[in-house]
Amino acid sequence: MTSIATDATGMKQALALDEFAALTANTREPETLINAAAETVVRAIQVDRCSIYRRGEPACTVALAASAGAAAGEAEAELERMAVHALGSHQDNRVRSIRTDGALSVVIEGDSAPFGVCVAHRDSAEPFTCTDAEVVRSIVERLAVAFRRAHATRDKARLRALASSLEDAILEVTTDGRIFNWNDAAEKLLGYQRADIVGRSIGGLVVARQTVKEAFRALAETYSGQRRGPCSVTLARADGSTIGVIVRGEPIVLPDGRITAATLTMRDAREQQDRRVLTEQLQHAQRMEVVGRLAGGVAHDFNNILTVVAGYGELLRAKLDGHPRALKDLDEIHRAADSARQLIRQLLAFGRNQAMQPVLLDLAATAKSARGMLSRLIGEDVELSVVGDGPVMVLADAGQIDQVLLNLAVNARDAMPAGGKLTVETGVAQEAQGVFGVLTVADTGLGMDEITLAHIFEPFFTTKPPGRGTGLGLSTVYGIVKQSDGHITVESKPGRGSTFRVYLPLAAGKVVRFKTKAPDQKSPAAARNAPDSGTVLVVEDDNAVRSLLRSVLTSSGLIVLDAASPAEALDTIVNYRGTIDVLLSDVVMPRHSGPELASNLMLRYPHLQVIYMSGYAREDAGHRHVPSDAPFLHKPFPKAELMDVMCKALRARAASAASV
Repeated sequence: MTSIATDATGMKQALALDEFAALTANTREPETLINAAAETVVRAIQVDRCSIYRRGEPACTVALAASAGAAAGEAEAELERMAVHALGSHQDNRVRSIRTDGALSVVIEGDSAPFGVCVAHRDSAEPFTCTDAEVVRSIVERLAVAFRRAHATRDKARLRALASSLEDAILEVTTDGRIFNWNDAAEKLLGYQRADIVGRSIGGLVVARQTVKEAFRALAETYSGQRRGPCSVTLARADGSTIGVIVRGEPIVLPDGRITAATLTMRDAREQQDRRVLTEQLQHAQRMEVVGRLAGGVAHDFNNILTVVAGYGELLRAKLDGHPRALKDLDEIHRAADSARQLIRQLLAFGRNQAMQPVLLDLAATAKSARGMLSRLIGEDVELSVVGDGPVMVLADAGQIDQVLLNLAVNARDAMPAGGKLTVETGVAQEAQGVFGVLTVADTGLGMDEITLAHIFEPFFTTKPPGRGTGLGLSTVYGIVKQSDGHITVESKPGRGSTFRVYLPLAAGKVVRFKTKAPDQKSPAAARNAPDSGTVLVVEDDNAVRSLLRSVLTSSGLIVLDAASPAEALDTIVNYRGTIDVLLSDVVMPRHSGPELASNLMLRYPHLQVIYMSGYAREDAGHRHVPSDAPFLHKPFPKAELMDVMCKALRARAASAASV
């Protein structure tokens, strides 16, 4: 800075500057610094007032930050205009100060853009000298330095707080490998106090001499400006134990481009592995959900096909009396249809779309009653043991639990090609989620490795040769257990057998409520008791199913109208002069649903009876508008069941009309 005269004025200026320098060295508050700078300018160059403006957004505007001396009054607008002009001139040609008659404007530099403008003003016409400009620039420079120091202190505090809050351990290391910073997570990970570790060499933490060399080689690469990692390193903890960590290195680059240190980020390798496992489990669950949805859709379409196959088979049986060989072939068709129906049940169980009929069930009694079936299934070369003391009451679908037990037994039998022992055990277990009834199925078979264990519940995954399995057995078990609000675990090692444990919530004291009502199974004679007249509107978007239903109902003496969609059904009845007694409708159809069609028809036919049918389970989300007391046929259904439900509907229609 240009020397200042040593006269009285110069001494006042020097004193004012010294006081301001002392203030900036000890103060980090921006508002205090700005006010002090304005007051120092007034004292040092003896002006009437000094105003400091912050640069606004957009850059062509300013806002008053501090003012000292006499009030500007009407001159305030002029001072603000001067500040804007100084900023504009600075941006255009880097002019730092502007002197005019009665005013001196000096731009306050910032890190990347001007912070603002300091404007000194005299009411008199006394001009500002070069010395005045130098003094103001000196004050402004000290103010800018103080701002940078305050910002740096604030940024360091923010970074320190951020580093302390991170879960990852952070070490800062000099070029010679000395640790000079260490966050709370590092202290927690390795057990050393910060005061005990700062200043030590990073090599003292690394286990094994060869690893130390590799660590310093990696640090050298980091100091050359490269990002390093992730890499695995074993470190020594304060208690003498060791821990594997995943390390990433990042060079610390100064503004001038020099690299004087590096930041090392560390994470427990076990935690990294746990996160990877959780990610894989999430992806697996998402895949299972997608395949489950696909299974539900496939089951719906397949059920329509089975309805046609089984339905026409029943119609054909009535025409083949006296043809035993043809009837024998027809029996094979029905057996194949039953096998397909069981496959569909497995798909629905996997997708958790199978209709449940939960009852209060004793797992111990179920296992004991299944002994005979399991003995025949597993063969004489496998020893069967059924263990369980006392009742184990759960709320579950008896048929589905039998299916779980059957599938697990089949899986165990296939794992013991040379014979072995199968143990079925029931009991009660206390888990973190509550008390569960446990069904354990253990074998002494071949066992499974970790790779196989990771996939056993996936649909269509099988280790059996082609043609020996569908790959749906264990995925079906998984679906049933999840649908029953339970969970399943498996323990297995190659050559040591496998143990499956099915956990179902204990149901002692619970009230049994059926989710679905099982259809009444009546003999064909019941169907023949149906009224010999009535009009039925059949609405079904599958042409083959609709044609079958028309044939079955027409052959029973009923008048049948049919439509492929709700819109077509409404068009059909526009010109129909008679009445409609029963609506037999699919639930899920394009554009409109069966319940929506029923609501429209009931406005015209108040005594209309409605029967719903679907290839989906009744609890499916698409069936939420189906009344809980409405008759429901789950495809595929036999002719006897259809005619029994139709008989009841026609009788209810007659009773409703008679009561009016």
